Amino acid sequence: ANAGGYASERIGLMHACGHDGHSAVGLALAHWCTDHRDELCGKIRIFFQPAEEGTRGGLPLAKGGLLEDVDYLICSHIGTGCRLGEIGICEKGFFATTKFDIRFKGVPAHAGTAPQKGRSALLAAAATATALAGIPRSGEGDTRISIGRLVAGEGRNVVPVNAYLQIETRGATEVVNAFMCESVERIVCGMAKAYGVDHSIEQVGRATNLETDSEVNEALRSIAKG
Repeated sequence: ANAGGYASERIGLMHACGHDGHSAVGLALAHWCTDHRDELCGKIRIFFQPAEEGTRGGLPLAKGGLLEDVDYLICSHIGTGCRLGEIGICEKGFFATTKFDIRFKGVPAHAGTAPQKGRSALLAAAATATALAGIPRSGEGDTRISIGRLVAGEGRNVVPVNAYLQIETRGATEVVNAFMCESVERIVCGMAKAYGVDHSIEQVGRATNLETDSEVNEALRSIAKG
């Protein structure tokens, strides 16, 4: 049925990522607060973080002034391993993270007749991906790196001119994640120089690590048990 005035272009299929559930929970909470406003005190503000999956929405939301007079900030997310009837309370928080788009620009040449004239963006990207996976771990906290996407080349017999990577770093703290970011930039610059190609690094999302409040967690635990 097309009750909402829209429908998937692929009949019988949907993008069920869960954000529809987030919206439903928020709206139900707003409805409950309105129905019980005489029993409540203080001011309750409900908002949705845009661009959550790309880690692009939190910072502009905070800079927009919505949090300036907030005493308690309680965030929620569907899933993360919870079963029906369970509520998960975050103790250790989430890692800091940075998202990068990396591009290499090489020099085209015929792979059979003049390969020496070319500069391969594909090989630079492949070497970069391998080197990124080998960034040393940090003794100051856990780290992660994900090379999620690599697209390169134009044809079978042409030295590849373009290559594109999507990657992300994570760190237990802002300092540890900064170590990962610095390593990424050093490796990308070094590989571009080694392969004789141009490069660019674009930061397309970031967030610091989440630190939770023990008193709020205890309150949430007590409420959840009830």
